[in-house]
Amino acid sequence: LVYINNMLRVEDKARVRKGEHMIGYVSALAVLGICSYEDIKNRSVHTGLLLLFTIEGILLWVFAEKHPVVEIVQAILPGLSVLLAAFITKGSIGEGDGVILLIIGLLLGGAFALRIFMYALFFCACYAIFLLIIRKKNRKYEIAFVPFMLLAYIGEVALQNL
Repeated sequence: LVYINNMLRVEDKARVRKGEHMIGYVSALAVLGICSYEDIKNRSVHTGLLLLFTIEGILLWVFAEKHPVVEIVQAILPGLSVLLAAFITKGSIGEGDGVILLIIGLLLGGAFALRIFMYALFFCACYAIFLLIIRKKNRKYEIAFVPFMLLAYIGEVALQNL
């Protein structure tokens, strides 16, 4: 897995150096920034905004490069998995989180979206443990997840450019 992850990072670095996907990187930052603010403030994400970025991601896939169907399925698989988990848990996991992850997959690829999701889970878990230790919140407290995806995104982009 480490070897595969390193290969994916090398491929991502090459794409950034060639200038490919810059629209995707800027769009992902925009959607994560705006949705982080909304998630913290309202505990929900505006559906119209998500639809707009989803359409942009689909258009980038269609017009930017020729992609095999398997690659498109891999790109949206992390987001679809979170959406399935949201459906199974009857809303304990936010559907907006799954849609945002789906958008990141469309914009930057499935491997990138999966890394963002895993890092965000780690950061969110650390924050939840911190809140439990200081006894400020109980385990029923709902934590906004999108800001952790933003933090993970910034960290991943910074690591790619080292």
